[in-house]
Amino acid sequence: DVYQTPEEIIVKSTMAGVRPENLSISLNRDILTIKGKREYDKSINDNDYFLRECYFGSFSRTIILPEEVNEKKMEAILENGVLTIILKKTHKEQSVKVKIKE
Repeated sequence: DVYQTPEEIIVKSTMAGVRPENLSISLNRDILTIKGKREYDKSINDNDYFLRECYFGSFSRTIILPEEVNEKKMEAILENGVLTIILKKTHKEQSVKVKIKE
């Protein structure tokens, strides 16, 4: 989920079974990338499964943000399997005047 308040853009993503040390978050201008790894429980033999729905291994998600944010004011919280990333908006001028040379 990606939504906004007047001051922030908030990104929420389910990360059930992912440890904080197996997550990385990067921001490049208006592109937010979340990478991680969900580790496989090796104590269970593959032949003992009846059904498998949980995804294990590496993953990556890239989100194009609707506007620029302040990369120095980011906060990430992983709680109850939900990753919440709070990004502060920059509030830059939307229009720029260009002087025409004669």
